[in-house]
Amino acid sequence: MKKVAEEKKKKRLNVAQKRFVVRCLAQFMSPTEVADLVEEDLGVEMSRQAVEAYDPTKFMGQKLGDELKKLFWEERKKFVDDESNIDVAHRSFRLRELGKLYRAALKDGKDVIAAQHLEQAAKERGGLFTNTRKLKVDDKRKTLADILGVKPEEIPDRVN
Repeated sequence: MKKVAEEKKKKRLNVAQKRFVVRCLAQFMSPTEVADLVEEDLGVEMSRQAVEAYDPTKFMGQKLGDELKKLFWEERKKFVDDESNIDVAHRSFRLRELGKLYRAALKDGKDVIAAQHLEQAAKERGGLFTNTRKLKVDDKRKTLADILGVKPEEIPDRVN
């Protein structure tokens, strides 16, 4: 068993493994999370400090090679720009998960928690957690006057 542990420590990352570490860091994973993932998935033990050497935003990563730096920034941009691949970013996913939580709470006899899940689902469905607002304007002149801080009669009928 001791020999296996020593072999883990002695392994160096190959190019594909380095790219894996860089991609994880570009997606805002912490060095600790990346180190744990590398050990679980790749069987290579890395310290948090060793992982930081692959992050060009950290002091330790300033000497990272140009190819890996370029990969980091490409992956970071792709990750920031594309939220379509993040499941919790989609309202339908969140509602489905809230439904599961509601049913589990109800099954366990936790009525208060079940009610909280229903309330959250209603808020989610109603758009409370979005930045979009629907504004219904009946009297355009009055609404514009309120926005401008003037009386409705002070607004001209037409501006040429």
